[in-house]
Parts: sequence; C-alpha cells; structure tokens
Amino acid sequence: MRRIFVNEFQWTSSTPEGAGSLIRSKLVSALAEACASSCTVVESVGATADNGQDIADAVLTGTIQAETRDNRRYRVQGAMQLLDKDGNVLWAGTIYSSPFARSASSSFADNTAQKITSFLVAH
Repeated sequence: MRRIFVNEFQWTSSTPEGAGSLIRSKLVSALAEACASSCTVVESVGATADNGQDIADAVLTGTIQAETRDNRRYRVQGAMQLLDKDGNVLWAGTIYSSPFARSASSSFADNTAQKITSFLVAH
C-alpha cells in the first residue's frame, strides 16, 4: 500500500481566487475514497517520531488551471505527476474536468483519483 501526500499545486494566473484550496481538498477526498486498499492519503511528508522515515511514499503535485468561458461554467485542467521520495516520476497525466459535469472541480478531482488508482492497481 502506498501513502500519498497531495501537495499544494501551482496555479495559472487565470485561476479564480480560492479555487486552489477547494480543488486540493476535493482531490484529497476523491483519492481517499477511490484508493480503497491500494493507497492511503496522508497529510504529512515529514519524518515520524518513532522510526525517522518519511510518512509519505509518494507526492502528488502538478499545475492546474481553472477557467470560465462564459462566467457560468468552469473548466479545470491540470498536468499532474506522482513522484516517489527521490523525485522520480511514477505516473504523469494531463487531466480534464468533464464538459458535462455539474462541478468542474469535483469532476477534475474524481478523474485524477481514478487515473492514479488505476495506475497503482496495475503496478
């Protein structure tokens, strides 16, 4: 089982204020739900007091853009990477929210979580 830390993301200049923490929180929730037995989401990457090893085995990071074209519907897209402790890329993907989703941020989070868990199950 892998322990994954969801890092703060880089945001493009067109991302609305406040979207960053909302999308990160939704991604943590979606990943925790989707992982089941293939991973655990942790809120720390630091060393534990008892054994001195990092808590997280991998870090999810990336650059995300949230934009609106008509002031009503948002679209979220991101270039995401799952890195091991040494900074090696374990998985990378470009993720989009569904154009038919009621919530672009939830759709993006769900799509990202699904891709990562599929990768983890296969490896």
